Amino acid sequence: MALYLMLSKTNTGMGRVIRAFTRGEYNHVSLTLDPGLTGFVSFARYVRGVPLAGGFVEEPVERFFCQEGPVSVRVFRMELDSQREGELASLFRKAGDRDTGLIYDTLGALLTTWKIRCHIRGAYTCLGFASAVLGTPFRSLQELERFLEPYEVYHGDLRELVADTGDRSGAYFAHRGFLGAAGDTTVHFARLLGRMVGMGRCTDPVEALCGK
Repeated sequence: MALYLMLSKTNTGMGRVIRAFTRGEYNHVSLTLDPGLTGFVSFARYVRGVPLAGGFVEEPVERFFCQEGPVSVRVFRMELDSQREGELASLFRKAGDRDTGLIYDTLGALLTTWKIRCHIRGAYTCLGFASAVLGTPFRSLQELERFLEPYEVYHGDLRELVADTGDRSGAYFAHRGFLGAAGDTTVHFARLLGRMVGMGRCTDPVEALCGK
C-alpha cells in the first residue's frame, strides 16, 4: 500500500511559464495509488486547449504523452497504512466530479510568481493539493522535490516506464474553439472571484480529509 507522486515537465505554454518563473526543472505534480502508474489525480486544466480553467481532475497517463519527445518525470513512493489508503482512495474517486466544487486556483498560481498568497476555499494548485495530502506546506515544487528525495523510485522518461495506449478519446483532448475556451475561462475566473468575496460557498473534501 503506497502513495505515488510524480513530478513532470510538461511541454505546454503554461508549463514553460511556470518553469521560467520558478527556475525549476518540473512544473506539475500528480498523485496516484495505482502502482502501474496508468492514471493520476491532480489539480489541472480540464481541456488541453483551455489552460486557465481547471479543477480536480483525473489524469490518465495519455495526457502526458500528447507532447512530442520524452516526458521527463521523477516518481516517488511513500508507504501508507490501510486506513490512510482508504481515505485517499475515497478522495481520489472524486476527481473528475465537478459537483464537488473543487476548482483550480489559477489566481493563486499567478500570484505566487509575485510571492503573494491568498486562500480561496475549495481552490488548489497541484502543489497546494500535494501539500494538503502530505500534511506539509511547500512553497515551491523544488521544495517538494527535496522533501521527496528519499522516496524516489524512478527518474527519467515516462515513456520508458509506462506504455502509451494511444487513446486520445478523453475530455482533455476535446476541441473547444475560441468562443468555448473564452467562455470556460470567464466562468472559471468568475467562480474564483466570487469565492474571494464570500460568494459561492462550497464544501471542500480535501480540507475535510487533510486540513489546509
